[in-house]
Amino acid sequence: MQSLMLVIVSLLCCSVGVGVTEPQVMREIYTSSLDISRERDIRLPESQLLATKKWLPESEPPPLSITAAVAAAVKSVNAKGEAGVRVIQMDLIPTGGQNDRRWFYRIELVGNSLHKRYEVLEVLVLMDGSIVEASSAGRSR
Repeated sequence: MQSLMLVIVSLLCCSVGVGVTEPQVMREIYTSSLDISRERDIRLPESQLLATKKWLPESEPPPLSITAAVAAAVKSVNAKGEAGVRVIQMDLIPTGGQNDRRWFYRIELVGNSLHKRYEVLEVLVLMDGSIVEASSAGRSR
């Protein structure tokens, strides 16, 4: 009887499933200068980064075209109320890590903000077209 009770309790525990969630691993992919004395680390969930396609620049074009990356960046800043944005600089940057082979676009745009005329906006676009949102908080150097 005792062993039957033990089996039932074991089955109940297994079928209910104890809700243990592992902490989300964040990965720093870029550090941006906010001004002369402050920087902002840009992080994203490791799972989001690993979901993007690897790219070997020596042998193939990027998984996301420049045009598609710019369109994603412009759409992102337009959604935040920027008007008349245009690209002023863009880079392809590896995420770091040995043999990682994942890259992102860093796109700088200039816009006509409601509060600041010709504000420079920095947008990071992963190779799947998703935007990496940077936190507004910075840290002192």
